[in-house]
Amino acid sequence: MLDTKADTAYMAKELANKVGLSYTKEKGFIKGVNARSLPVEGITRGALTQLGQWQGKADITIAPLDDKKFYLVIKFFNMVKAFLVPYTNTMCSMKKGQPCVVPVKSEIGEGKMLSTL
Repeated sequence: MLDTKADTAYMAKELANKVGLSYTKEKGFIKGVNARSLPVEGITRGALTQLGQWQGKADITIAPLDDKKFYLVIKFFNMVKAFLVPYTNTMCSMKKGQPCVVPVKSEIGEGKMLSTL
């Protein structure tokens, strides 16, 4: 999920445990729209991340999430020099001069978000 208003990547605790992602306990809170503030579980820094052919490292905050289990954010897209191509349902990254295309799934909702596969 791409949240154009978020400033960090988020992953649900259940998914982090399922994929074996280790994280360090840190204090902090997360607050969604029309929701109460909840404490974050922790953070993992420099986690090896793979989306399609693209591989790299990202900082991920582990937090209680409801409907989606993983959120990508603008900071991530800037870091990997990626851009969305909505009419082809893809995300393209040009890091290191090599194009990498990842399929995405568009969801229509109240916010401006784009889910990734």
